[in-house]
Amino acid sequence: MKRLSLFALSVFFVLTTVVAAQTSDQSQPELAYEDLNSPVSMLASYYNAIELKDYQRAYGYWRNTSQTYEDFAAGFSDTEGVQLIVEPPTRIDPGAGNLFAQVPTVVVADHTDGTQHTYAGCFVTHKPNLPPQESNEAPIWTISSATMAEVEGPDINIAALLADACTAN
Repeated sequence: MKRLSLFALSVFFVLTTVVAAQTSDQSQPELAYEDLNSPVSMLASYYNAIELKDYQRAYGYWRNTSQTYEDFAAGFSDTEGVQLIVEPPTRIDPGAGNLFAQVPTVVVADHTDGTQHTYAGCFVTHKPNLPPQESNEAPIWTISSATMAEVEGPDINIAALLADACTAN
């Protein structure tokens, strides 16, 4: 049995607390969640924005993207709900004033047509190691790249998907 680190337990607590707070009273509108201080909480913020159809906020979490905002928003236009499952990063790689973390990720998305799709892959997140010269704000985590692909089949093994998600990166 795999032991969870204190970091993994605290991430699980944060994510489940946010989900519980948002689903405990269905008459209340969902609240925006934004925490850019760790790779996992930033991804939770990203998918929260997608679920709330706040595509501008979600688009803003990308460090660089060749995709236009219009194409980005259109790609999620039929997404009704999102479940984010991650394996918290166990290693953050420093390099030349930058921090990078790979986050194995599985996303289960409910679509407006009633179907549910599962995607698995790896997000690479980035944070500058030094504060920006032009402001006093602390550096935040952003998405540097992602390799997500749809997974099909009746017996999807989430643990195996997470274990293999970032091995090619």
